[in-house]
Amino acid sequence: MDKNQSNSSKRVTFTGGVRDLKSKEIKRFDNATDAYNDLYHDIHLKLNGSSSWVKPETKISDYISKFAPKEDNNDPKSYSNHMVDYFNKRLNSTSISLDSSLSQIKNALMQKGFDPEHEFTKAHLKIEDPSVLKYLNI
Repeated sequence: MDKNQSNSSKRVTFTGGVRDLKSKEIKRFDNATDAYNDLYHDIHLKLNGSSSWVKPETKISDYISKFAPKEDNNDPKSYSNHMVDYFNKRLNSTSISLDSSLSQIKNALMQKGFDPEHEFTKAHLKIEDPSVLKYLNI
């Protein structure tokens, strides 16, 4: 992982969407697998109460406002709606809303037999860096 470029001769092309805590830069990776795994790990911490700023009771809309803030040229409302739509499609339901907590979404996904961390990661990467999903054939 490097902030701007890889150790290889080519430019880093994969992002996981997670900021490095020291540099505050979005992490960049030499390959899609590392980008995916870093985001998966970050989401695992958030869904299981090990994050310092996101807890399981955090609403999806509040989580996205922090994860993809407007100050970074993101559209948190659109991003939040994308996440809600993604989860409802996967669950074949309309039970998830902008007011749903991370734990409610996690539990709904688990009840349907999904890996919540994997589903959150895929939902994020569809916006953050779709090339990661394509590269991983997800």
